[in-house]
Amino acid sequence: MSAPALRFLAGPSAYAAIRQHGFDPQAITAMVGASGGPKFLGLYHLDRAILRHFQRWYAGRTRPLHLLGSSIGAWRFANYARRDPVAAFDRLWALYGDYEWTRAHDSARVTADTEALIERVLGPTGGTEILAHPYMRLHVVAARGRGLASLSDKRTLGRLGFGAGLAATAGLNLVDRRTLGLFFERTILSDPRGRVPGDWRPLPTRRASLRADNLLDALMATVAIPFLIDAREIPYAPRGRYRDGGIVDYHFAVPDLAAAGEMVFYPHFSAEVTPGWFDKALKGRRADARVLDRTLIVCPSDAFLASLPMGKIPDRHDFERHDNATRKDLWRRTVAATERLAEEFDRTIEADGLAARLEPIS
Repeated sequence: MSAPALRFLAGPSAYAAIRQHGFDPQAITAMVGASGGPKFLGLYHLDRAILRHFQRWYAGRTRPLHLLGSSIGAWRFANYARRDPVAAFDRLWALYGDYEWTRAHDSARVTADTEALIERVLGPTGGTEILAHPYMRLHVVAARGRGLASLSDKRTLGRLGFGAGLAATAGLNLVDRRTLGLFFERTILSDPRGRVPGDWRPLPTRRASLRADNLLDALMATVAIPFLIDAREIPYAPRGRYRDGGIVDYHFAVPDLAAAGEMVFYPHFSAEVTPGWFDKALKGRRADARVLDRTLIVCPSDAFLASLPMGKIPDRHDFERHDNATRKDLWRRTVAATERLAEEFDRTIEADGLAARLEPIS
C-alpha cells in the first residue's frame, strides 16, 4: 500500500470539533492562500477537487466565505470566485506554465508579461464576476512601503536606498518581527461587502476597498517581488508603492480568522506556517497551535513531495535552474501528479474519513 499523499492537520478547537462531530464544511467561514509563486502548481488538481465539492456543499449559500490571499494565493482565490473557476485555473496554468523566461528579461519586461498574463486570466468580466459572487469575498494583501522601503527601485539611487531598506528590514526582523512595521504596512484590499476578521496585531494594518477598476492593480501589487516585478500604486487605496503581500504575510500566522464554532480551511503546500517572507530561514518562527486554533490544513505529505519529478513542488528558482523546455516538462509532469492529491481528497471526504486521518498541529 502506498504512503498517503495528503495530510490533514488541525488546531486544538478545529481538531476537537472534527473528532467529536465529524467534518462539517458549513463551519468553514474563511480560507487562506499562501505566497509561493509556482508552488501553487503543487496544489493544482487539489484546488480543482475542492471547487467541485464546493458546488455540492454550498449550493444556494449566502453566508460569506472569506478568501484571504497574498501573492499567488490571491491569484488562486481570484479564480475561486469566478463564474467558472475550473476554466479560470486552466487558463492560469496554461499561461503561467508556458511562460518563456530568459536572463535578459529585466523587471520592466517581467512586469509587462505578468500584467498581460493576469489580464488574460481575468478576461473582460473577471472583476465583475469576483465582486458579484453570491458568497465568496476576496481579500488581497499587499505590503505598502514605508521609509527607505517606499523608494522606487527604477533608478540607481532609489535602488540603493530601497536595497538598504530591505537589508535593514531583514536585520531587524531577526530580532523581532514587529520591526517589519517600520518598513512595510500591511494593506488588506477587501470585497466591499464584508471585512475579513482576524487579529492583525502587532503589524500596522490598513484596509481599502477592492473594486472592479483596481482589482488588476491589487493583483499585480501582491505579486510585486522586489527587483523582479515593479512596485504598484493602487487606486482608492492609501497612497504609496505596494509590493508582494508575502513580505508581511507569507503564510498568514493570524489568529481569529474564524469565530468560535467556525473554521479556517487552508489548502497549503506545506505543513509549516511561516509568518512573513523574512522569517523563512528562521526555523523557530513558525505559527503554533494557539495561532492556528480553528484552522484545518490540507497539504501534500513528505512522501508525495519526494515522489514528484523534481522531488519537490515547483518554485520560482526553477526558471534559473532549468532551460525553458526542461522546466515546462517537469512542471507538466508535476501538475499531472497532483491528480493523486485530488483523488485522495475525494475518497477521504466521500467516505467521511477526515476525522480518522486528522493530526493535531503541534
